[in-house]
This record gives sequence, C-alpha cells and structure tokens, in this order.
Amino acid sequence: MGKEGESKSYDFLGDIDRIGTDAYKQGEEDAKKRAIEILASVLENWVHGGDADCIIAEFEEELMKK
Repeated sequence: MGKEGESKSYDFLGDIDRIGTDAYKQGEEDAKKRAIEILASVLENWVHGGDADCIIAEFEEELMKK
C-alpha cells in the first residue's frame, strides 16, 4: 500500500514538473515575440544611416518598459 502512495506522489511531481516546464517555455516564447515586436517598431522609426548604438539603446529602453 505504501508503494502505491509513492507512485501517485511521483506522478504528481512529474505533472508539476511538466506544468512548470510548459509555463517556462510559454513565457520564453512570449518574451521573444515581444522583443521582435519592439525591435520592429524601433526600426520602423529610423531612416537609413541611423547610428547602430542609438538604435540598440532605444531598443533596450523600450524592452525594459512593462
């Protein structure tokens, strides 16, 4: 009977691990999507010849906003 309880506990922990991994992956994908959207909007505002350092600085500034 004790082993049955251990088995259920192990399955529960495995489920928790999978849920955590899925949530992490989703958060990572959301962060990538947000970064791409911000970079695209920053680049849309720059004309040819824009200074790369300024573009990067503006991107970092926008990325840090919530």
